[in-house]
Amino acid sequence: MLHTPYIEESEDAKWIRSNYEVLQIKYSDMYIAIFKKKVIAASESFINMYEEAKKISEHFVISQMIGESRVL
Repeated sequence: MLHTPYIEESEDAKWIRSNYEVLQIKYSDMYIAIFKKKVIAASESFINMYEEAKKISEHFVISQMIGESRVL
């Protein structure tokens, strides 16, 4: 079976980059799954996030939201 690429993947990756600061605050230190410019799963555990995202879609973009930057 030929694998069909997720066409909107690059759009979701761009969406993460353009919304990173807001996502970083809301999902600090979490893994998130994005599908069609929407967070479909989020968890501190990669496996939990991945399992939840797979219930919604076979295709999604994953990002790790590193905690908010702090200057000491």
